[in-house]
Amino acid sequence: MKLNRTVKRAIDIMQLIKDTGDGLTIKEISRLMNIPITSTFDIVHTLYEEKFLEYSKPDSKVFSIGIRAFEVGLSYRLHKNIIEIIHPYVEKLMRMSHATAFFAIVDGDEIIYLDKMEAETSIRTSAELGSRKNMYATGLGKAIMMYYPEEKVRTIFASQKLTAFTEFTILDVDQFLCELAISRERGYAIDNRESDLNVFCIAHAILDSYGNPMGSISIATMYSMVNDSFIKQYGQIIRGYAMDISKKLGFTGSGLYPIK
Repeated sequence: MKLNRTVKRAIDIMQLIKDTGDGLTIKEISRLMNIPITSTFDIVHTLYEEKFLEYSKPDSKVFSIGIRAFEVGLSYRLHKNIIEIIHPYVEKLMRMSHATAFFAIVDGDEIIYLDKMEAETSIRTSAELGSRKNMYATGLGKAIMMYYPEEKVRTIFASQKLTAFTEFTILDVDQFLCELAISRERGYAIDNRESDLNVFCIAHAILDSYGNPMGSISIATMYSMVNDSFIKQYGQIIRGYAMDISKKLGFTGSGLYPIK
């Protein structure tokens, strides 16, 4: 496959600056890479404008690696390790509850299932790895939306065609906001037959290093198998696991919604 020369040069420039440690000027980059100074100028200033490079010191002409490069590298490290970190908790939830346990990440107005463990006696669900679902009628999605401001929740409801999957699906945004407030008060979200008449889910969000919800974990079981004691017990366990995972991913807070 033929490589794009400009992209390859941009990558090589960043690699060169990284290897030097102290940063380089445009003239030094041009000389070391043996490329025209005009081409070097265009590439370096594009990388600078996109924050992949920055000036080593104010008013200097020496470039070093910028914050965007760090963010990309950090994202790769987290996503590479994220299943390795979370899977043991998903497996423990499955074995402890004898229910199906999930981990999903948020992508826009949807969730994507990345991990799933089914006990031999647990309910079989239609959520397959890599599949997407809406947020408003899933425990995993509602757990994430617990951390959203009201305006963002209203935007999600207004931007898509809502479907009533069961008679319990909440389609009114004001009612949904009240449901989120209840979820915050108790410390975890539930899906009470909102996407499947036979299924009850308990979930909590996982927070990134900034305290934003990046995904969630849950268990799904037969509605006929749950009672108040089961819900409270596993709601607290799932919230505790979610906070443990969040801290392993860099979150330093204690969580926004303590369990009462």
